Amino acid sequence: MKNLTMEQIANNLGVSKTTVSRVLSGKGRISASTRERVWSYIQSSNYRTNNVAKGLATKKAYNIGLVIPRSDTASEFYPVHTILDGILEVVNTLDYNLIITVIKEYDVSEIIRLLESDKVDGLILYNSIIGNEAIQYMAQVEVPYVVIGSVLNQDVIHIDYNHRIASRELTKLLLRMGKRRIAFIGGCRRDPVNNSRLAGFYDAFNELNINICRDIIFCESDSMIQIKKILDYLLNTKVDAIVCMTEIICYTVINELSHQLNAFEKDIIVATVNYLKLIQDKQFSVAYIQFDAKELGRVACGSLFDLINKIAVQSQNFTGYEIIIRESS
Repeated sequence: MKNLTMEQIANNLGVSKTTVSRVLSGKGRISASTRERVWSYIQSSNYRTNNVAKGLATKKAYNIGLVIPRSDTASEFYPVHTILDGILEVVNTLDYNLIITVIKEYDVSEIIRLLESDKVDGLILYNSIIGNEAIQYMAQVEVPYVVIGSVLNQDVIHIDYNHRIASRELTKLLLRMGKRRIAFIGGCRRDPVNNSRLAGFYDAFNELNINICRDIIFCESDSMIQIKKILDYLLNTKVDAIVCMTEIICYTVINELSHQLNAFEKDIIVATVNYLKLIQDKQFSVAYIQFDAKELGRVACGSLFDLINKIAVQSQNFTGYEIIIRESS
């Protein structure tokens, strides 16, 4: 199909651009016969109205924005690309375009610039670690948006998995395997997802009435230097398993363990919340939660389009996941 502008339609039918605009937008007084002529011409000519023309008629940009923190773009640790596949599936079906904006964490200047240019009809904010500043700004503007990830403000539409339940069940599995000295290495406490995962870790011990070894619980452990120091301590105190609450932490832990452990110590199980292709060849047992990241992208994007079309939407927390144990080789 070729693109067709409003001016071409008007010239070919002998009507004004204003008439074509009113037909496309569904607004204004247009006779039924004229409306039928315009739509019949578009359909029978095997043409496709371009989004610029549609935008002029409907005051829509026919673009949505996806905002990603810079820390997530260069890694394979969180399933960014799979989520993006789900978003694009919906965007392409609805004949929209996707504008991807990469921002520094906590810096919303790019979001402001994007919205002030009137280039998008709505936004998907990816990864709620950017949430506070971005959400505070979005609350001041009349642009539909959804968040992929957990948020503290429950009035904000967010789409995510139930990280607390998933973390609880992952930890329960380790406890039922007889593991008792289970270390926890968590990331930024500013991220509600990390807080949910830590709460689920505690829930598992409490529900099975097993004492927690609090001396081997570590939070705010985002740097490689910190993780190395923690591992040195854990290996000296003898642990049965290590639960990693972010993908980067898990990758760093396994990388370091591969250089430090002897054959006996390789009985340690490393657990994480997402499957990592980057660790599939390592010689350690890994327990992990596998989510359907593509479905997360689809649902988030579909929810945004509902908001754009003024359809009521509720936040969703999925409980569907699979716990997988990959035995050491």
